[in-house]
Amino acid sequence: MAGQFELAAKHLEVIKQAKSIVGGINADNSKDFAKELINNGYGEIPSQCNVYDDYLGATVAVEEIAKVNPAAAYFMVDQLVAKEIFAKYAPAKADRYLKDGQIVAVLCNESGMDRSGLATKAEKIDSGWKLQGNKSISDEQKQADNFIVVAKNDSDKYVAFDVKKEQLSVDQVSKSIAGAEVILNQLVIDLELEEDQMLSVMPDKMERIMVIGKTLIAGLASGLSHSAIIVSVNAVKGVKNQNNTAVSATQGAQFTLADMYSEVEGGRILAYNSAAMIDENKPSIRFATMAKVQASDSAALVSTESLQLMGNIGYISGISFADSIRSSVTSQIKGGTNRVLKNQIYDYMLAKK
Repeated sequence: MAGQFELAAKHLEVIKQAKSIVGGINADNSKDFAKELINNGYGEIPSQCNVYDDYLGATVAVEEIAKVNPAAAYFMVDQLVAKEIFAKYAPAKADRYLKDGQIVAVLCNESGMDRSGLATKAEKIDSGWKLQGNKSISDEQKQADNFIVVAKNDSDKYVAFDVKKEQLSVDQVSKSIAGAEVILNQLVIDLELEEDQMLSVMPDKMERIMVIGKTLIAGLASGLSHSAIIVSVNAVKGVKNQNNTAVSATQGAQFTLADMYSEVEGGRILAYNSAAMIDENKPSIRFATMAKVQASDSAALVSTESLQLMGNIGYISGISFADSIRSSVTSQIKGGTNRVLKNQIYDYMLAKK
């Protein structure tokens, strides 16, 4: 149960199974962790999956994975999105590009992406295609084995390309967020690709797949937020102030945690609702966008508030929120930067007036 959204028994079973699976994985890094998840059936589209059979199930599974290993959860989101792209637009090419044991990253997001959509251009040339533009890429995506890059052609259609790892180079920008140094990555793309690297022209601009991606990121961000709140609650319960009273007994801590919890539940309910709408064959870019913005903004807020809360009671040795903050910032960027998505929400709001 999350707020007034009641999960079905099969979704509760997905949560239970995901907890069991992630608890039993002993991997040296997140990519290996993700591969173990793939071996256990995760990362498949629901129609081909043996651990969940709808997108609400996929969303709660990603949420549970993110509570333990956010990077592996990001890998799972990209796997699902990549397989949706092949299933809808290029089924005949799936076996060639979706190889067993390999991680696929979908590069669609762009720095400064606005209402007009993609700025990365795909131009047809004699030898194949020329791609020019930029893409945001997360630390997790940098580790992928294969890449799908989405660009826009001269006819304003979206086009998906298979791009080799050695064809990509990454620029890094360091930002200080809540005292933690967060590295943001960007690809500057200026490539000539062979004709067979073009996977498909997508006439509908991937709207349903965009809905799926945003919904899954919202679920992932809810998992991040959950972990931050749990650590914060345990911290304030275990530390006493100068009056020998647990910090959790003070209104300051209680009110902060109550605000954090309310923010997280709002994002979670929107994520579940968006997933349910996909399953009812009524995918809504409006609800998916709101879910993604609310859940990822909440994750960033909760992570930084947790850091500040523990700072006020004395920083606890061995606990660092740098990774949590980094993952939360990634959730604000992945699926479209929240600043741009808020512009889109405003447009949706005006359209509904």
